[in-house]
Amino acid sequence: MWKEVAKLGDYGCPNWFNSEVVRKVGNGLKSSFWNDRWRGDKCFRLKYLRLYLIVIDKEALVGDVGEVLEEGTVRRFNWRRNLFMWEEELLLSLKEDLEGFMWTQEEDVWWWNLDDRGKFSVISAYAKLVGLVLTDDLWQTEEKGVFQDLWSIPAPSKVVAFGWRVLLNRIATKTNLDSRNVLPAKGSLLCVMWWE
Repeated sequence: MWKEVAKLGDYGCPNWFNSEVVRKVGNGLKSSFWNDRWRGDKCFRLKYLRLYLIVIDKEALVGDVGEVLEEGTVRRFNWRRNLFMWEEELLLSLKEDLEGFMWTQEEDVWWWNLDDRGKFSVISAYAKLVGLVLTDDLWQTEEKGVFQDLWSIPAPSKVVAFGWRVLLNRIATKTNLDSRNVLPAKGSLLCVMWWE
């Protein structure tokens, strides 16, 4: 069933789960400065790859890179060599991305954007997925209604999951297996129980 959930990115929102999980940095002692996505939509390793390649401490924590002084926050980076002029511009851009960030005494946590408390819940993920699937133009009105009613049926979860797979045409029928080239090329698509 989780493979089917992961495929919901096909409905226009690839990587939907990771886009809803963010890193909330407090004291910065559990978050990687370069490798965690904690400011913006990309981690700094990907956004500033050139700077990442020449920094000495690639595993630095957020709390290791900055120091709060009376006159403000000072950020320390240790480079393997002096920066070229265009790399200085990248560093300025990085510092702009860091503007406004304030350390707190709280620990760093992962935050689920779909919940006010930041905690993952199945109901919030389900609401997101329903929004993704039911806004797709490929679904007819009847199919949208069946999809909405399917999860409220008082049946065991494996029965509901099977119903969902039937709705999405993901059952391993001979026709589906043939369309995926799983069956021998000249095999019959008739049911083995078929009598003429």
